[in-house]
Amino acid sequence: MSKFICQLSLFVLSCVFVCANDLAATTNGLVVFYPFSGNASDVGPRKNDGTAHGTVLSSDRFGRAISAAHFTGAGDYLESKQPLPDSDSITIGLWLSLDSWTQLGNWGAPQVVFFEGDDGGGHDVACYIMGGIHFAVKSNESISYSSWLPPLHSWIHLVCVADSARKTMAIWVDGKKVEQGIFSKGANVGYHAPFNLGRRPGSYNDWFLAGSLDEVRVYNRALSDSEIGTLYIAESGKARSLEVAIETVRVTMRVIPGKSYLLQWSNDLRTWTNQGSSFVAESVEYQDSVNTVDHGLFWRLVEVP
Repeated sequence: MSKFICQLSLFVLSCVFVCANDLAATTNGLVVFYPFSGNASDVGPRKNDGTAHGTVLSSDRFGRAISAAHFTGAGDYLESKQPLPDSDSITIGLWLSLDSWTQLGNWGAPQVVFFEGDDGGGHDVACYIMGGIHFAVKSNESISYSSWLPPLHSWIHLVCVADSARKTMAIWVDGKKVEQGIFSKGANVGYHAPFNLGRRPGSYNDWFLAGSLDEVRVYNRALSDSEIGTLYIAESGKARSLEVAIETVRVTMRVIPGKSYLLQWSNDLRTWTNQGSSFVAESVEYQDSVNTVDHGLFWRLVEVP
């Protein structure tokens, strides 16, 4: 006589971690955030929207349409309504894809990723591309990740940091610190003008960018190493996850003490195979551990003479 029939299913639990630091890295000290989700609006707390001057929206690193800003290198750029606020430290993070390693029509000039200030020496916070990646701040200090350029038409995550507490400047590429130098303070203090993407306004000629930018974030503080790593992981789609697989399942069935039973399995409910030998029940419950490798099978407990 059959007393109990059950089917075992493989169970896997996947969890994606969202930590307090993950959230802090995206909001604490944020003064500008351009995600380029169909427009050039600043979704940060200051609402310092950008105005596109010839710049068009294109596909981002995930292939999503109208989700990144594209610059031809021929005079188009994006400019914020207001300058950035004074800050001794600064972090600017973004995604960059270059169309050309040199400025179009002006091989001797650098391409400009971002710029805020004027074209006087020591008056700007900026990132330039020319035979490498160069980061300058308004205290007239700078560092260069020389002799390296990203592959054309390939997205990289670029972060520039000036930390007045640690007295260091750093350049990060794809979650790794690739260059570091000495810095004092006054990363973005004085000589303000609207924040530019893809252009440095000059007295005699402007410098531009041939490529695309996305997820542009500006902070009035220095993000920590772990926050930069978290930001890269979150925005690259490489979310940290944990997968828990249950290897065995404890099966409990009701029985009558003193009776003999036999555990059997089947994959079609027609043909049954004995699992071990018969046993005499000593209590009102029978328990057995079943390996989840056998998931999909049906199990039953039958009373035998």
